[in-house]
Amino acid sequence: MSDPVSAIVAALKATAKVVTSKGFATAATATSIGLGVHGSRMQAKALERQAELAEAQAEQEAKKYKQQGIDALKGLEKINASIRARAAAGGVESFSGSALALQRFNETEAAQDQYIIEENRLITLAGGSAQSAQYALQGSAVQLGGYADAVAGIGKLGTTLRQTATPDNKVGSGQKVKP
Repeated sequence: MSDPVSAIVAALKATAKVVTSKGFATAATATSIGLGVHGSRMQAKALERQAELAEAQAEQEAKKYKQQGIDALKGLEKINASIRARAAAGGVESFSGSALALQRFNETEAAQDQYIIEENRLITLAGGSAQSAQYALQGSAVQLGGYADAVAGIGKLGTTLRQTATPDNKVGSGQKVKP
């Protein structure tokens, strides 16, 4: 399939060959069609940039969650070290009994925190991906709408030219030609 813009330009050139006295109106219509296609392309590119930005923002937020997870593990290490130090200072074995139970409890709590942090990270990434896909879809729709408007404009111009054509294919006499 060829580029839609090239097809539109070719159709405009073919239409313009038929035009004589309606040249200004045809040129104005062609310019309008061209600007409409260009505008839809620019909107689509802007939405593409928004899609990229949504992905980047989600990745930044996910990095924050990852850092939060790292900080939680460092906190776990500090608390367990503190438990072992207190146990040893009190003359108790730090890897058994109450000290071990406290460390296991602390590890369980930290594991739950890690699970929640990882879920939040994944939700953030999925949300960014969904937002990005939405922007990309909107961009495609805008661009497709621009092409559809261009095709409709060309069709309208062709109809107008055909209705005002003379028997010898000259435009502008105001006579209608029977098909």
